[in-house]
Amino acid sequence: MTSPVSAMFAVTIVLTPVPIASLILDRAAGSTVIAAAALLPFAACVLLLESVQSVLSGMQDAKGPLVIAVIGAWCLGLPLGAPLAWFGEVPAQGLWTGLVLGGAVTTALYAVRLRSRLSGARSPTGSETPRPAGEGEADVIAPRRR
Repeated sequence: MTSPVSAMFAVTIVLTPVPIASLILDRAAGSTVIAAAALLPFAACVLLLESVQSVLSGMQDAKGPLVIAVIGAWCLGLPLGAPLAWFGEVPAQGLWTGLVLGGAVTTALYAVRLRSRLSGARSPTGSETPRPAGEGEADVIAPRRR
């Protein structure tokens, strides 16, 4: 349910950036509203990517998604966005372009991770894969040795 609602809001933001910016920046100058409206499509992309990431990251695993998020944001997003901000004609849009690209890579890596985990969760016959030795031993009562 999260992704369709986020998609609806993202489309609304993309189609009506100036009225939304005007609503948020009530008494701001027109140029400020236009500048904010130019950044709202990037916010819509981030909203959509984050909603998909929230669905994909709920895999009862903290380390994998953390590594993926660090790679996407700090190893790709910021290094791509910083030069675009420093050397581009529109610094704010350059920075957000890098961050959106990093977020897109993060989402793609989450999807690949989810797919690989789901394909490994079942055997070819469709039954659950047997647990590795050592897992679930608390469920089994071992007989006492004399």
